[in-house]
Amino acid sequence: MDYQFVLWIKAVQLKVNILIWRLFLYQIPTNDNLFRRHILAIVDMQCSSDYGCSDDRKHLFSYCNFFGQFWSQISGWLGFSTAHHGNLVDHLYQFGGVGGFPKDFRMTFNIIWFSVLYIIWEERNERIFNHKVVIIFKL
Repeated sequence: MDYQFVLWIKAVQLKVNILIWRLFLYQIPTNDNLFRRHILAIVDMQCSSDYGCSDDRKHLFSYCNFFGQFWSQISGWLGFSTAHHGNLVDHLYQFGGVGGFPKDFRMTFNIIWFSVLYIIWEERNERIFNHKVVIIFKL
């Protein structure tokens, strides 16, 4: 699948586009990437919200008990229900092409998708570097 047609959306900030681009290239500094580069020890690989789970991109943006619920919450706010793919490319296509909406909404849903990923990344970084837990949404 060619997902590059949705990268670099002009309606979002450059830093968000860069994060998404790096995410698809497996180049964001999650703990598993830092461990592979011998920057972190294995004991430092825990997710910032789930103790005992490894902090990798699939876990952080899809399966994390805290951040994974974000997608259900967003879908509920938008008025649709969907299963969540663990694969980010599939999830992008699914979220951006939600059935029942006109094609004009595809870009809007892609912007929302980009924004959610950026918010998750920012929240993760606040927890790790500033030791702050910002409540993004009420469960």
